[in-house]
Amino acid sequence: MKLKEEVHGSQHLWTLEHPRFEDTKWEMLASYRKLIFVRHPLERVVSAYRDKLEDYSGQEMHNFHAYMKQQIEDKFGVKLADSVSFTNFVRFIVAQGDDEMVLGDAHWISYHQLCNPCNIEYDFIGKFEHVREDTAFALRWLGAGAEMEMLPEAMHPTAATNHTPHYLALLSTSQRKAFLAKYLLDFISFDYSFLSTT
Repeated sequence: MKLKEEVHGSQHLWTLEHPRFEDTKWEMLASYRKLIFVRHPLERVVSAYRDKLEDYSGQEMHNFHAYMKQQIEDKFGVKLADSVSFTNFVRFIVAQGDDEMVLGDAHWISYHQLCNPCNIEYDFIGKFEHVREDTAFALRWLGAGAEMEMLPEAMHPTAATNHTPHYLALLSTSQRKAFLAKYLLDFISFDYSFLSTT
């Protein structure tokens, strides 16, 4: 768990909105190689739910379970049982406004909101569904050495792909439609089918 917290809590992860890039961000966008890795929207949400809520161990830096429970209760004026259900999590995400940022939402907000692919011309778009092949290609393209050819094995895989049909079945028709509407640009832009996670 320590490595995971170090990555997410790093003082060295800055967006181009950081003040240190104020004078250089446009030059960087014009001259740097830009790549993005995308994942099926429903798989991202299932993965976030399983990692942050369902598999909560109490050892994490933040009690995301209590935090999200409070966010949902405040947003909808309801009192939840002890656990946050997947349907309540999706209900919250679908109702989350573009300017309503909460802890952890980079794990589920749309790529269009997070990475702005309509305004940033990415040179390479890789997919999580074939991350090994796409990563190997991207590393060669970037000129990384042979020692960086492969990614390390996942420390805590959620196997979201295997579980996504189960979670999809928990959603009502109206929740499915609302979810599709929320992520429509991601589904279309990155060629994902709503009923399939491949």
